[in-house]
Amino acid sequence: MFGGRPTAGRAALAVSMIALFAALDGFAWAAQVIDGASLKNETVTSAKLADNAVVSRTIAGGAVTTAKLAGGAVSSAKIAGNAVTSGKLAGGAVTAGKLANDAVTTQKIKEANVTAAQLAKGAVTSPKLAANAVAAAAIASNAVITAKIAAGAVTRGKLATDARVPQLIMRTNAITVEDGQIATGVAACASGERLMGGAASWQTPAADLLLSSSAPVPTGVSGQLPTQWSATFVNVAGSNLASQARTWAICAQTS
Repeated sequence: MFGGRPTAGRAALAVSMIALFAALDGFAWAAQVIDGASLKNETVTSAKLADNAVVSRTIAGGAVTTAKLAGGAVSSAKIAGNAVTSGKLAGGAVTAGKLANDAVTTQKIKEANVTAAQLAKGAVTSPKLAANAVAAAAIASNAVITAKIAAGAVTRGKLATDARVPQLIMRTNAITVEDGQIATGVAACASGERLMGGAASWQTPAADLLLSSSAPVPTGVSGQLPTQWSATFVNVAGSNLASQARTWAICAQTS
């Protein structure tokens, strides 16, 4: 290529060509030799990285720690569905404002977890009460007023024994008193009844028909209440007529 005796120009050209080949060969060598193992730790600084140089595949698993996340960096769109479990929520983190309408269903409420403090005033309406849910202990003293009692609801069996209004029954006994005779009529209460009072009279009053006495019959036992009413009738002689007389005992049921 350079026949004959070399000149100064030819020598300079030769040196340049050698330098060019050396340079090209050096780049090829650098590309082959400079890998991860050849880099000194902390050699690649932020300034050495081009924008968007760090892609997903270049980030090691678990490399993005809490400290690597900027404030507010994890938006709703970054969170996978069902990724936020109970263990991820801080105590008291789910406030009323965080719940969607109708989000809390029956299945979400732990048994016996709804206390009085959780109930709004007036929240428990009649449809919310189960049958027989209101026991005696749940009714405040003096809470059942007249307006709360249905017509006919208080039967005799609902009244205490000493609070019951006695059911009065008239027991009667009729006798015939002959002219010039004195007779006694007795009306008695039945078993389980108490004598409340009594009365007596002639069926057809007349001047010669007298009522000598009308009173309860003593039992003869101390402290025992009488159960009979007695009346004494006098048919004065001279009328020549027999007359009817009647005695009444006013009795009350005790059971």
